Parts: sequence; C-alpha cells; structure tokens
Amino acid sequence: PTVAAFSPADGASVGVDVTLDLDLELGAATNAVDVTYHVRELTTADDFTIVVMPDTQIYTLEGRNLERYFNDQTKWIRAHREDYNIVGVIHNGDIINNEPQLYQWNVADKAMETLETPEPGLADGMPYGVGVGNHDNKVLGGNTVPDTTRFNQFFGVARFAGKSYYGGHHGARNDDSWFTFQAGGLDFVVVNLMYDLDPDPAVIAWARGIFAMHPEAFGILNTHYVLGAGGGFSPQARMIHDGLKGLPNLKLMTGGHISAESRRFDTFEGKTIHSMLADFQGRTDGGQGFMRLWEFSPSTQTVSVRTYSPTLDKWETDADSEFTLEVDFQGAGGPFRDIQITGAPPDALTTTVDGLAPGKTYEWYADVTTCGKRTTTRIARFTTVASAARQVNDQPVSRQRTKRVTSGAVSSQPDDPSLAD
Repeated sequence: PTVAAFSPADGASVGVDVTLDLDLELGAATNAVDVTYHVRELTTADDFTIVVMPDTQIYTLEGRNLERYFNDQTKWIRAHREDYNIVGVIHNGDIINNEPQLYQWNVADKAMETLETPEPGLADGMPYGVGVGNHDNKVLGGNTVPDTTRFNQFFGVARFAGKSYYGGHHGARNDDSWFTFQAGGLDFVVVNLMYDLDPDPAVIAWARGIFAMHPEAFGILNTHYVLGAGGGFSPQARMIHDGLKGLPNLKLMTGGHISAESRRFDTFEGKTIHSMLADFQGRTDGGQGFMRLWEFSPSTQTVSVRTYSPTLDKWETDADSEFTLEVDFQGAGGPFRDIQITGAPPDALTTTVDGLAPGKTYEWYADVTTCGKRTTTRIARFTTVASAARQVNDQPVSRQRTKRVTSGAVSSQPDDPSLAD
C-alpha cells in the first residue's frame, strides 16, 4: 500500500480531540486493511543533557596545582547525572599539554576514570569519547606527522573495548573512533576524528559510513579544531563538512583548540549542521573548569547550550555562552500509545483520540498492512490548542526549525586558517 496523504500533517495545530486519518493508494486491491496508529506526548520528562569538555591541557601541568579543575568536572558530572539527566560526555581533545610527559597523562587518566565507575543502570560507567588534539599527538612546533603512541597507551582501544557504548575505531588505533548511547527515545552516534593537518579522505569516508549505518540516529561529529574565533571552519573541518554534508542524521559538530567561543550553521539540501567552538584554555588557570552542557528538549525541538564551572559553581550567561539551537530530532520521546484497526475497508481507516491535553506537542505515525505487505508512515507532529482556537488538522504551522539559531548566530564566515593552540 502507498500512503498518499495523512492527517494531521506535520506541524498541524489541532483540537484536544484529534482525528487520525490516512489516504491510501491500493491500486486494484480491495482487501481489508490493518492499521496501527502510534501516538505519544512529548514532555519535559524526555529532556536530557550531554556534557562537552573542552581542552583540559593546562589542568594537567605539573607544579601548577590545577588538576582540581579537571577532577571537579568529571566528579560533578557523576554527582549530578540524575539531576540533569546526563547521558553522555564528549571531550574535544588536547586532554594534556605536553605529549611526552607521563605526569600529565596520569592526571588525565585519573580524571576521566571517574566517568568509568559502574553504577546501577550504567554497568560500564558514563558513555564518553575523546577526540585527539594536536597536543595529544605531537603535532606541535612544526612537526606535521601525527604520533599518537602516548594517547593510545592511555586512551586506546584496550581502554574502551568491551564497553557497551563503544562502537569501534578506524585502522589499528583509537585515533578515530565512535560511540553510541540512547536518550529520550533516540539513538545517538558520536564520531571522534583526530586533529590532522593533512586529513585522510579515507577517514572522512569511514566517518560518513558510520553515520550512514545508523540512519535513524542523531549524529554528532567531534574533532579538535572545528571553528575559529570568528566562526570560520578550520581547513580540516571544511573537508569534514564537505564530506559529510547532506547526511540526514548529522546534526552537530563540536571542537575546541582556539581559546574562544563561536558557532555557525550550514544548510545543504535542506539538512542543517550546527557547529560550535568552546575553549577556555587562554583564561585564568587554563579555563577554571568551564565546560558546556547541551540540554536537549524533544518537546520544543531545541538544544539549550549553557556554560558552567563546577569548581567556581558559576554559569556564564553572555550570548556566546548561553543560547538555544533549533534542531530537528524527530523520533525522540517516550513510548507510543497504540491504536489498532483490524480488517477495515480502505475508506474506513479513521480513528479519533479523545481528551488530549491542550497546549501540548504530540507525535504520531501509522503502520499499514494489506495483502501481506506493510508500509510505515513517517513521524509527524501536531500541537493541541483550546477548542475555541481549533484549526483545520491539515493546516501546518509555519516553522523553520533547522534554519534558525537564536542569540546572534554566525551563519557564513570565511574559513579559519589559523593553526595555533
């Protein structure tokens, strides 16, 4: 069967008693049809948080007594996991400052180990991944050939192998890796790509393949150097973006490297990718523990980005540090309520869902089976209004969810040629 139309359409505004309907194209077939409608409300109970840790390199310096900032970050994440419903952690790289110095790696090892402590519901600890920064791979002082021996000694495949969230790696080492987790009814896939002055097209193709293997997942690309202070792409990020744009599930790119905050969005064939830079290493004490919280709200289709230091117990609230992105992540939310219609003629597939709450957002889709063949509609959303303000089901509300960033977005800046920090 082919679904020619369905009601309410995506973005519709309806009353609290909503009629679900399908218009089928069955050709010459006149068989009875089985339909299962699936409906759910999106609420704040579906909200969750991902924490992004920018460059921690200065906290690892011997003799500076700054490791408390690093330790406070991971301890705070574990202590407040339930308060913020924290579901995963991303480290942008430059986990240490001087690649040969074992002292710094031991500081990083101890801090990140806090995330790995098992607890009920998290047998492998907190899902997390680490990008390889230039300070982690010897790309310093004119050395353009990556050397990740130390990184792989401390954060290699052996550290993550067997953990349920660890997806795998490219090649023999953990230089480029990916991990996954679930939250708010969504699967997440995070791909970590190493800082590289000469990006390998094969690695970018591998990353594209990971996202393509998980078409229904919410995709995040983590690499050390994404944006400059003005919002322009780094040379590597430009190659990555050009190689991955158009993927339906890649939504966010994140990085550090430059001590600044910036962001941009880019839309290609209707698919928008939001890219963000947050790095505080140039500030007092190498950043005083500031990190990013991405707070996802499926009911409002938004990601609220906030900046916080556990050590200072302080939020930064300027426009570069606290803002909201509109992101399309359909499919998120709690379980669906099923309504079945069995053996109905093709012109009697309507059902009414009564008594929905006004001012709420709902998702719905349908499974249709006839002659042994099954079709599933895409997920659509509608919002309920009071009956006096009721509109026609099929009249959508005008929205541009994936094309707008609030709080002064950088939408198209020149690429950033700088390589420092």
